[in-house]
Amino acid sequence: MKRIQFIFLVGMLSLTAGCGGGMDISNQELIKNMNECNRESNKTPGMAVACGNYMEECARRGKETGNYIC
Repeated sequence: MKRIQFIFLVGMLSLTAGCGGGMDISNQELIKNMNECNRESNKTPGMAVACGNYMEECARRGKETGNYIC
């Protein structure tokens, strides 16, 4: 299961790398990913980077809309 999560997170990271416009995921998906990041105490390096990207996206969306969802 950890391997699947790692592959998913690395894939998400590669899709968003270099993009200034933010992630193309729903608020619900972003919240789900942030909750998973908060639950996991032993993150792989790839997961740690992806979680950092999710945090940045949460902050960006909150700043843009005033709705801090995560």
